Amino acid sequence: MKKRITKFGLLYLLLGLFVSVSAQTPVDWDRVPEEVRNTNAFKRLEWFYRTREDSRGVFPKNFIQEQKVKELGKIKTYVQKGNKIQTTSDHWANIGPKAIDMTSSFIPYWGSVSGRVRGVAVHPTNPDIVYIGAAAGGIWKTTDGGTSWTDMSGDLNLLTFGAIAIDPNNTNTVYAGTGESAGGFNTTFFEGDGLYKTTDGGVSWTHITNGFGSNTQFSDIEVSPHNSNIILAGLGSANWNIGSQVNEGVWRSADAGLTWTRVSTSTDAFDVAFDPTTSSTKAYAASASSTGGFLISNDAGATWTQSNTGLPTPSTLKRIQFSISMSSPGTIYSIVYPGGGAFDVYKSTNFGASWSHLTPLAGDANQGWYDLCVAVNPSDPNTVFLGMHK
Repeated sequence: MKKRITKFGLLYLLLGLFVSVSAQTPVDWDRVPEEVRNTNAFKRLEWFYRTREDSRGVFPKNFIQEQKVKELGKIKTYVQKGNKIQTTSDHWANIGPKAIDMTSSFIPYWGSVSGRVRGVAVHPTNPDIVYIGAAAGGIWKTTDGGTSWTDMSGDLNLLTFGAIAIDPNNTNTVYAGTGESAGGFNTTFFEGDGLYKTTDGGVSWTHITNGFGSNTQFSDIEVSPHNSNIILAGLGSANWNIGSQVNEGVWRSADAGLTWTRVSTSTDAFDVAFDPTTSSTKAYAASASSTGGFLISNDAGATWTQSNTGLPTPSTLKRIQFSISMSSPGTIYSIVYPGGGAFDVYKSTNFGASWSHLTPLAGDANQGWYDLCVAVNPSDPNTVFLGMHK
């Protein structure tokens, strides 16, 4: 007559087996009572440990490391990037990332799409080199104008990025701010854990939280073209679950990103920039708050004053972006989204001291709180590109 095993007896037996495999003691799986072997709990334990035992019938703690060494012996090439080894192997093939084909879905007009790209940085002298930061997909780099992309994220703590910038004076130095910002809140927006910096073109990264802390939602980052030590960043909020952040505003570093100081407490800081004029100390920022709107600094971002003559009342804004003409730096365009589906474009020809309202565009930017951008042709101050979601 078979002896029945109680639930407590089974628990102790499974616990004993777990202790045995953890303590490197061989386990004779076939001698376990049949009643126990037929339970799902035992089958799970056996499947996980028995299939991973070595020739001695034990599961040594260094087993995983031994397998890594064995696999590396089969790998043709590998590159250490941060804490991550990227490989080309005889046994593994990269299947992604790839765009999602939406043509057979309920939104077929989307075609093939990827995730949200929140930060883009183009090399100042080689347009084939571009870095992007995805909302929840890491940092990617192309050196062939976008034909192919390489994951530069390594084993970073988070892969949620909202802004990215190349140092124009040393193009191997790149700054990437984690977390995304928007002119409102949503449950699907991602928070970040600070700033990442590379000085070797993305091969390795340094994690920086000194100043703004480890909970961040970046809107923009800019490195001064006149002094690589001076960097500006705009921080806001967006994640509904964590609410408004205490570190919203314009931040400044004077030591190449190692430490940061909040130089403007105007919340929802969406845009920052430096005047491109040689040796200029002028800088600009934009935020959607009563103390913000368009901001001007004459000391490389250390202090700020409002300059909203001709612009809507700052407290009515939901989001504001701007772009400086590289060929005529006194010309600046600003696109504002006050909420309610409308948007407007403004122009300044006196370095942001005053603004004029341009002819209204047809239609509304219904998603202007999230999709809103403006860019001036670098060689023609009269050619402007706008981007919004209608």
